[in-house]
Amino acid sequence: MSSEHQDSAPHPVVRAGRRVTAVHPGADAFTALTVMRRNEVRHLPVIDGDRCVGLLTEGDLLRALTSAPSATSSADLTAGGLCHSPAPWVPAGSTLEVMAARMLADGSDAALVVSRGELVGMVTGTDVLGAVTGRWRTRGAVAAGER
Repeated sequence: MSSEHQDSAPHPVVRAGRRVTAVHPGADAFTALTVMRRNEVRHLPVIDGDRCVGLLTEGDLLRALTSAPSATSSADLTAGGLCHSPAPWVPAGSTLEVMAARMLADGSDAALVVSRGELVGMVTGTDVLGAVTGRWRTRGAVAAGER
């Protein structure tokens, strides 16, 4: 089986014990924004059990909160309902060109990094720009989903 086929699962697994800053699909919009602010991130995997079921962005939350009718509370807007599902992803070890092309094709500024069906990291547009300009450690670290 090729590694490309192994990485084709629409909902990658999160290995037990791996620390992932994420939210549950039932988390309300305010909770998700709070998690983002506290962790200084703009993207969150949406994790249900051991499966990553989507990717929630700061933009998704802000669009939903500012366009919802005034009678809608943030509790009515959930991470699972607002996220990109399945999440955009790239195989671990992907080139910068592959990462950028995937994000552009999905209209996203982030993608999960997946190896053999397992979530191993995330790459963002900022990561790609950092690698292109030489401001990140190594290009290989970005491709592996590390910083």
